[in-house]
Amino acid sequence: MRQKRDVLRAEISSRAVQRCPVAFAAMLPTPRSVAIFLGLLCGVAASYSQAPSEQVFLTERFLVKTHSTSTSFPTGKALRVISENGGTSHVTDGTATFDVPNNKLTKDADLAARLAQNEHAAEEAALAQQMEAYRQAEAAKRAEQERQAAAQQQAEQQAEIQRQQQAAQWQAQQQPEIPSALQAVQAIQAEQTRQTELQQAEEQRQAEIAQLAVQAQYQQKARAAEQRASELESHLNQVRAYERLELNKAAPGNQTYYVEEAFDRKNRNLQGKIEDARQEKRAWEARAWQAGQR
Repeated sequence: MRQKRDVLRAEISSRAVQRCPVAFAAMLPTPRSVAIFLGLLCGVAASYSQAPSEQVFLTERFLVKTHSTSTSFPTGKALRVISENGGTSHVTDGTATFDVPNNKLTKDADLAARLAQNEHAAEEAALAQQMEAYRQAEAAKRAEQERQAAAQQQAEQQAEIQRQQQAAQWQAQQQPEIPSALQAVQAIQAEQTRQTELQQAEEQRQAEIAQLAVQAQYQQKARAAEQRASELESHLNQVRAYERLELNKAAPGNQTYYVEEAFDRKNRNLQGKIEDARQEKRAWEARAWQAGQR
């Protein structure tokens, strides 16, 4: 029985040596203070070597590709960290496991929620733009169909006028004593030509009015985007002023670092929104210019 206990004790000791050789060194005959220090050091090293299991969130949409499928995880998706390797974390959503760069992860749930809301708003805006483009395309298609129908009707009228004119000329040749029929046909033709010109002028005027309305609408949206960018810049200046105030109150060291890190996230978020508003303004201005060139 004693021999079995010795074998079991030796096996446990060998496993402990493999997992933490420093702890094994602490078991050697050394001064008590050195043994205690080595034991504590082993405990700290073991705690750092364990795989983290903290919740993180995606700061942008992330695509995971496999041999046969690809899965897109949305911004703000909650994940669990399995392990870390340098600048990459091995994470899971409860079903799949994959690697994500650390610069695309955050522990701030509020920031993740804001980023997810921003992505949803951007998707809604893109969908609205697509719907607007589809509506304009349909309107242009209907206008082209109406124009073709009007052109066909005009061509038929012209053909009828020519037929009547030819018939009147033939009649005039056959009966020279009644030239008034040709004059009547010519009068009808002149009146129809005048009505056609008036109709074309009215259609041109309506098209110009519609073009100016579209251009004014795009210019208004560009001004709204510029106003939003200006308001965001004003808010950013207030945040920076508040950041300087907090930095002056914070003690040097880690507290200053955390203050700077918190305000850096806010500043980057506001700067991203400002750039988005500027891009939206340029897009609307380009549309307004294109509408004015038609």
